[in-house]
Amino acid sequence: MADIVSKDSNKTFRYLNPARKKERKSDIPKIKIRGATYVLDATSRVKNLNPLVRIEVARTGVTGAYLKYVVEGVFDKREDARRALRLPRIKGSRGTSVQVFTTADSERVLGLKEIIEEVEDIVRESGTGESFDARHWLKEWLGRPQAALGGHRPDELLDTSEGLQLVRNTIRQMQSGAYA
Repeated sequence: MADIVSKDSNKTFRYLNPARKKERKSDIPKIKIRGATYVLDATSRVKNLNPLVRIEVARTGVTGAYLKYVVEGVFDKREDARRALRLPRIKGSRGTSVQVFTTADSERVLGLKEIIEEVEDIVRESGTGESFDARHWLKEWLGRPQAALGGHRPDELLDTSEGLQLVRNTIRQMQSGAYA
């Protein structure tokens, strides 16, 4: 049985399909909005979310497993992402995937996902597509001091909403050629 795709938010969420065995149910955030249950997984597009749905996603909390999907290829280890986003550490191997982050922590994870999507969209729109690894480029760029960010490394700014917005805006400026 296929997932039933929501018509909301540019197919951002899938309705929960209990027959889906690919991921453990406990690893996937489930969001109830107006009686419908939505699933946030690795293929969900945060950038296109309706703001009210995004608020509910943050309030519900994303999991450690979702964090793993988000940071894959951008940070060498999940611990590096936790440090950059100032996410709490947890103990135990199983607890890592089922940990549900607070609203503020979830907002930072979603902000990072939006930055990743922004870079992937720029690459897709530029036509370089498959020959360019957007996540690898972002990994390198996040770790280097940037003049447009006052000499700060972008990964030093990911722990606040203002910092995430500043990094997003810098990437958009680079795309438009207004990078300073």
